[in-house]
Amino acid sequence: MKIFPVIFCLIAGFGFWSQASYGSAEDCTKCHEQLENPFKHGPASDGCTFCHNPDHSVNTGRPMRLLEEPNKLCLMCHDGIAQEGHPVQGHPLSGPKDPVYPRRKFSCVSCHSPHSSQSRKLFRYDFSMNTPYKGSICALCHWKMLNNTPKPPPPPWSDYGR
Repeated sequence: MKIFPVIFCLIAGFGFWSQASYGSAEDCTKCHEQLENPFKHGPASDGCTFCHNPDHSVNTGRPMRLLEEPNKLCLMCHDGIAQEGHPVQGHPLSGPKDPVYPRRKFSCVSCHSPHSSQSRKLFRYDFSMNTPYKGSICALCHWKMLNNTPKPPPPPWSDYGR
């Protein structure tokens, strides 16, 4: 009869040991790319689970297993923007289509990387003077209003900010 408690402890211990641990950035970066850019977003630096469900078996119904829609996550910390509008002359925060990538909804992450970037403002794309956009952040979406030349191809979605 003493064998049953021993077997139970072994099975229970194996069950706990075999479950993957989730929650730290180190767990995620075993498979996913690390935040390599110099400017890192606070929640992304602290760990991925602030925004993402780390359990690959759970379908949240949102891209990248996000816990909420992107803007809802952003406004959890940046809540003043919801009342005041975006600092760039009250720019809208959401829309049905991203002007650069129409398959995506327009949201905070259309312009800003939620992870890290080469830019202090965590811009997703490179708007520097050595690009077709010549330092104009607005030109990526509002090219026709600002230029009389054909619009350059859109930059890759995750080229500058990751």
